[in-house]
Formats: sequence, C-alpha cells, structure tokens
Amino acid sequence: MNIAKSLTGTTLLSGVMLLTACTTFASPAANSNAVKQTATNTVQFQQIRNATIKLDYSGTTFLVDPMLAAKNAYPGFDAQ
Repeated sequence: MNIAKSLTGTTLLSGVMLLTACTTFASPAANSNAVKQTATNTVQFQQIRNATIKLDYSGTTFLVDPMLAAKNAYPGFDAQ
C-alpha cells in the first residue's frame, strides 16, 4: 500500500513540475509601448489509471506512467 501511495505522489509531483515548466512568464519590456504578450498554448490533463496520466501541451502529448505495462500485468496490493 505504501508503494502505491509513493507512486501516486511521485506521479502527481512530476505532473505539477511539468506543468510548472510549461508555464510561460512574460519578462518586463524595455519599451513601454511594447505589445503585451499572452499565452495561447493549451494544456489538457487526463488521468488514465491509478498513476498514469496523459498530458497534451501545445500539440505534444506526454504519457507519464511509472510502470508502463498492460492493464492487470502486475498483481495489485491487498487492501488492509
């Protein structure tokens, strides 16, 4: 059970870090007449299974899975 919680926590942390890395920040312009830039990229997040997520960012798809395997390939942990 602790391993499952650890994997879930790791996956969520990885997703947050990836989303943070994909965020764009506008730097202050030297010219006060500069046009303000806005972000046009979209992010779509989908949880597929327990620790598996699919992240679409600006036309690129990321699959985050700590144990990439077919469904039910590994036995689960008994609930206590």
